[in-house]
Amino acid sequence: MTFVTLTTDFGHKDYSIAVIKAALLSQIPGVNIIDISHQISPYNHSETAYILKNSYAAFPKGSIHIIGVESEFTQENIHLAMEFDGHFFIGADNGMFSLIFDAPPEKIVDLTLSQDTDRVTFPTKDVFV
Repeated sequence: MTFVTLTTDFGHKDYSIAVIKAALLSQIPGVNIIDISHQISPYNHSETAYILKNSYAAFPKGSIHIIGVESEFTQENIHLAMEFDGHFFIGADNGMFSLIFDAPPEKIVDLTLSQDTDRVTFPTKDVFV
């Protein structure tokens, strides 16, 4: 059974969360999607880290934690997937991971994807999922 958590600063006013969940359901049959929070203050790494640091371990080992806070891709803000404490984290390398983890992750993978365009319009859905 696959557990995927979502933590974003998207709020609940538009379609963003729905299309992320639809993409997950399309790609991982039987996935359990858990909303940790979508009310993070915009671009607030400290708030995001605090919430994730205090919640991720309550989920089963092997859970996937998608972080959609300041997820736009730039040369300084690359996308990463990493394994820490038996959990998998996917998000932008914007300083947040160093606030969540108290030790180096076991594995880090750069999520460089070939695309027909230089711009991903919705990285939380288009890259992280």
